[in-house]
Amino acid sequence: MTKIGIVVQRYGNEVSGGGEYEAKLFAERLIEKYDVQIITTTAMDYMTWDNYYEAGEDVVNGIRVHRFPVEFPRREKEMEEVTNRILPALLNGQPVSDKDAYAWIDYQGPYCPQMIQYIKQNRDCYDVFIFETYLYYHTVYGLLEVADKALFIPTAHDEPWLRLNMYPKLFQLPRKIMYNAVEERDMVQSILHNENVPSDFIAVGIETPDDVRTERFREKYRITGNYLAFIGRVDASKSCDAMINYFVSYKEKHPSDLALVLIGKTNMDIPKRQDILCTGFVSEQDKFDGLAGAVLTIAPSKYESLCMALLEGMAVGVPAVANGECGVLRGHCERSGAGIVYTNEEEFHQAIDKLLSNADQREEMSRKACEYVQKNYIWTEIMRKFDVAIEEVVNEPFEKKYMTYGYRDLFEAEKKEYIIKMKKGDIIPPVGKNNNSIPVTFVSSDEYAPYLGVTLCSILENSTEDSLYDIIVLVSDMSAGNARRLQNMVSDYSNCQIRFYNIQELIKQYSFYDNKDYEDYTYYRLLIPELMQRYERIIYLDCDIIVNRNIADLYNIGLDDACIAACRDPFIISVQCGDDGDPIKEHLRKWNLLEVGSYFQGGVQLINPGKINEMCHADELLKMASENEFVFCDQDVLNIICKGKIKMLHNSWNVLSMSKDLANICDYRMPSEYYDEYLEARKDPRIIHFADKQMPYKTIDADFYEYYWKYAKKTPFYELLLLRSPEYQMNRKWGEKINDLERRLAAEQEKRQEQEPVKIPLKTRIKRKIFKPVINVFFPSGSHRRERMKNIYLKLRGVGN
Repeated sequence: MTKIGIVVQRYGNEVSGGGEYEAKLFAERLIEKYDVQIITTTAMDYMTWDNYYEAGEDVVNGIRVHRFPVEFPRREKEMEEVTNRILPALLNGQPVSDKDAYAWIDYQGPYCPQMIQYIKQNRDCYDVFIFETYLYYHTVYGLLEVADKALFIPTAHDEPWLRLNMYPKLFQLPRKIMYNAVEERDMVQSILHNENVPSDFIAVGIETPDDVRTERFREKYRITGNYLAFIGRVDASKSCDAMINYFVSYKEKHPSDLALVLIGKTNMDIPKRQDILCTGFVSEQDKFDGLAGAVLTIAPSKYESLCMALLEGMAVGVPAVANGECGVLRGHCERSGAGIVYTNEEEFHQAIDKLLSNADQREEMSRKACEYVQKNYIWTEIMRKFDVAIEEVVNEPFEKKYMTYGYRDLFEAEKKEYIIKMKKGDIIPPVGKNNNSIPVTFVSSDEYAPYLGVTLCSILENSTEDSLYDIIVLVSDMSAGNARRLQNMVSDYSNCQIRFYNIQELIKQYSFYDNKDYEDYTYYRLLIPELMQRYERIIYLDCDIIVNRNIADLYNIGLDDACIAACRDPFIISVQCGDDGDPIKEHLRKWNLLEVGSYFQGGVQLINPGKINEMCHADELLKMASENEFVFCDQDVLNIICKGKIKMLHNSWNVLSMSKDLANICDYRMPSEYYDEYLEARKDPRIIHFADKQMPYKTIDADFYEYYWKYAKKTPFYELLLLRSPEYQMNRKWGEKINDLERRLAAEQEKRQEQEPVKIPLKTRIKRKIFKPVINVFFPSGSHRRERMKNIYLKLRGVGN
């Protein structure tokens, strides 16, 4: 008989947990045909891994279980320290060290080297190993030892830990991967690129007891009215805290006898309310009795690879309300037609209302729920798939060809999800019908992504539902992590889309003048008219901008025959009105740009791509920029090319944040008409431009800083901006200087001690030279006389009895 070892972190009738329960169900059906043994730990509680069961052999429901002790409990402190180091990197799409990655696995546990040693020593005693759950110690170390005869059920979620160093290799090793759902497979393959490893779908079969009676459950737990049911581990990691808060706020708005029944072990504090009932761990009979009586079940977790609780509820005809941020739950609801998803509190309330108020719809969803489970989750089909997989491992030769993989870059691969590479001749297509979107274009980099995030937030906060916003970002080095963060910022806005275009291939042949005040990225703006030639008009914004109005108001300003609409530059006006001999004024004179008020500031532009493309192509603009030394880079180029065809906007559309030095220059030199317009613009700034080192993270009391932090706080980059602040950098540098000074003083002191002879006091030298030899002669070490003398000496000193 084929011998199978199922390797899982916990096992027992008392254990609650999706992966562990799934392994138990598989084992209790495989035993009918195979010699099945469980290889596990002595732990029952996954939060501590405390040794609950006896080490050694055990039998659970007729199945032989090998239990190995956990050598130390979950090391929360050490794990937290490693987590604080690696989590920001994982979220940011950056690598972490192997040392930290494996330390995180060890500290998380269950740390059980004896189990791995058993697997290694007994590999030939088993024909097939089945590893359940990817995240824990037993799989990370055990699968490596028996990969040639291993089936792998990862139960993976889209969480940062899936991106740890060991998993790209680990997910290449098994003979076959058995995913719980299509969404799980697609997610794993998109992150780890293991499409070449054979795979199949294998979930649990759902069976209900023959005698399901909701009255029995109601009587046992004294429930009289309607109730919502949650089944599983009541834990914040399952988003149960949010679910409970949403329920409480729903009841405040809709008072009734509706209750929330939590069926399962509780690992968090629960509000003490009459309408929230915790049953604790219950029998299978009680579970299904409770499910059958619910008006609907709630599946709140963001991370599920199957969610048996949702399927068990559907099996007894109960519709579901599920967290739409989890792809697996969303897939169940959409394929079955028996569930409604939510992503926030309002949608949660709407889903409850919809199902409670419409009995006909609830009845229709109940019918679809039963059909979905009966069609897709029956044990005969699941066991057939197990038979096929086991047969392949036992009888087919093991080929390592799919285990070999060449150079791969996980983060580079992830970029493909967010960033489109452009080739020569490519153009950017508009979104929306009849070119009715409002295109807002940026040029950014990975370093500038946090600043772009603040600008983007200000646009979104001032947007309206009647407009379609088409955000386009031209980049050359944007990381997948930052692109993902910016993408997530717009995900809640159905009328907003953001796209990233990598234009590195288009600018690699050009070498621009090295200007210490500007990056090469600024020249990328010269590509916009050609790349976006299918647009009628385009808004361009710098990344150091705050938008205080609906950006559509700027877009709707008429361009007439102008190439560009923009605002006058107060600083350039001051230079134009300044003394001759000023190097910047001479630069403007060289390019015939001395007419006062004719030069526009390039941070905010409304562009007419058709008009600019009629005059010159992007290649000509880039060539001009690369062959000349411009003080203000591409801004100079556009002012030269578009001279006489520029529409000047009211200064409120680009209010420069003023430093004291710039304000003094403007006070002294600007003509009254432009000075008064700028003063008026400051009273109600439609757009604020934090140019020339005026960014509030750089200058703590920057002009208009309150506008900047208002939006910065709402972005995922807020903490990063604070860390970049001068105060933080100054404190860090002072700390480094103090540490360096202490190290140098210590080194100098150690050096002096080595060079200078140690001065021994005269009294000590006399003792060593005269008394010590005499004492050793008359009172030898270890003798009774020496011990008696020592006791007398201690008494004289007042020490001892």
